[in-house]
Amino acid sequence: RSIEFIKDDVNKNISNFTKTELCKRYSWDPKKPICMIFSNDLIDGVFSNSWNLYIDRLTWLRSTLNFIKKIEDINWIIKPHPNEIKNKVKTSTELEVKKNYSNYNHIKLLPYEYGLESLPKIIKCAISAQGSVGYEYPALGVPSIICGESLSSGHGISIEPKNEVEYFKYLKNVDKIGNVSLDQQNRAKIFIYIYSVL
Repeated sequence: RSIEFIKDDVNKNISNFTKTELCKRYSWDPKKPICMIFSNDLIDGVFSNSWNLYIDRLTWLRSTLNFIKKIEDINWIIKPHPNEIKNKVKTSTELEVKKNYSNYNHIKLLPYEYGLESLPKIIKCAISAQGSVGYEYPALGVPSIICGESLSSGHGISIEPKNEVEYFKYLKNVDKIGNVSLDQQNRAKIFIYIYSVL
């Protein structure tokens, strides 16, 4: 695993849990797939990318949440970025979800005490605007969707929609996304080795 992936797992009280346990906590149907949305740092390096589907990460987050509220055949977990607490931002992923989506039972925030180690065995897909999710999860065999240039984009590792229409199509059919190929997984592992070790 990459350095970033390990850092975010530190000091979590619950690091080992199953899909059944997670579904029981949220009163979810365990037969439905679970997809995870990893929010990015909303204020750091926002305009440094050569391409983005959205003007900024907050717009991406709001657009994504607004779209998935209609996709009830998939359960969605939203993970805030750790920097939101550290930087004391005026709005945050947690505020956006609690303010506008608390009535949608298929959309839940990942509790802060939950670590990330069990997630690759549980989630169907990892989604992010940019960031390390684009290579970390494919390396562990989980497909990822990114919506802008990241360190690992353009290398055949993650799914990179060309526009919002294509992005929404992936979200709507996330349960039909195929498995990560061996080639994708190897590319992700090579990238992690070059970036994190060399």
